Amino acid sequence: MSTTNGHAAQTTELAGPPLPHSVCESEAIPRVVGKFRVLDLLAQGMALVYKAEQDNPHRMVALKIPRGGRLLDPEARERFLLEVGLMASIDHAGIVPVLEVGEIDGTPFYTMPFIQGHSLADFVAMEKPGLARRMDVFRRICSVVQALHTRGLVHRDLKPENLMIDQYGDVRLLDFGLAKALAESAPPTATQTTVAGTLQYMAPEQTLPQQLDCLLPAADVYSLGVILYWLLTDSLPYAVSGPREIALATVRAAIIRPPSQLKPDLGGRFDRVVMACLAKDSATRPPNAGALAAILADQRSAVSAPSSSNKALWLIAIGVGVLVIAAVLAFRREKNPPGLRRRQFGRKQREWRCR
Repeated sequence: MSTTNGHAAQTTELAGPPLPHSVCESEAIPRVVGKFRVLDLLAQGMALVYKAEQDNPHRMVALKIPRGGRLLDPEARERFLLEVGLMASIDHAGIVPVLEVGEIDGTPFYTMPFIQGHSLADFVAMEKPGLARRMDVFRRICSVVQALHTRGLVHRDLKPENLMIDQYGDVRLLDFGLAKALAESAPPTATQTTVAGTLQYMAPEQTLPQQLDCLLPAADVYSLGVILYWLLTDSLPYAVSGPREIALATVRAAIIRPPSQLKPDLGGRFDRVVMACLAKDSATRPPNAGALAAILADQRSAVSAPSSSNKALWLIAIGVGVLVIAAVLAFRREKNPPGLRRRQFGRKQREWRCR
């Protein structure tokens, strides 16, 4: 199994001591899981992710174990292993590589390098970056997501908590738990009929069970639009709350205000692209993350390049300046003619020689 660094992911079957009950069913942090010494709980959702120390070879890893452990049903186990395969199939620096895949006491696991950094949400909260830095980060996010779209994959759970800014300022995409191949004919057990994801970032079509197996990259573009809206305004496009059915209906029907209505200083320059990403009809959105990045690049060039009207204003300003300078010089010549200056200079020379 290839990884982003060109190394093959190891596959192991560990006997060792049984997994502690807490690994599968609670938030308590076990001290040891198989050959890994657990140091901290990094994340929890459909799976638990631990910071762990491995002895041979000695390294820090992120150890991911699905909730339910050995009690996983076949469908959940297959989905977990599918996640591993999808992550390991993408060759991009923004995708964290898979190091090892195996089982401990009948529970599947995989490891990734432990990466120093913060989630996008924590990065924004702590660093409070300006607009230019936020847009730079967002363009990097689009680049990473496009690596998936180029391979025919849809992530389906893009959100600030699944995006990391590492210690070098680079973007890393985490958690492929809901990712799915587009053209792949998945076996019946991998077919999803239950709505899953994060409602605040979910595309409207993701709320419809009958569409879950035919989602396109435009679903990720919607999520990217929500992230961009949040980066620009520090707010989400709409609030999602209440019973599940009401929340899902909100995602499908909520009216979204353009970003400039929340942040007038944006001047409306991002309204068109954000609202295109958040269109209810997926066919009217940018088709993938690369297309979205291209639109932002074109917009950036248009903003930075002087328009014809700006050029005209500059020419007028330069012309006025030249006229002012010419008038000042003419006034000085009229007040102090050159012949008078020469006579005065000659007088000063004669006075100096007589001293």
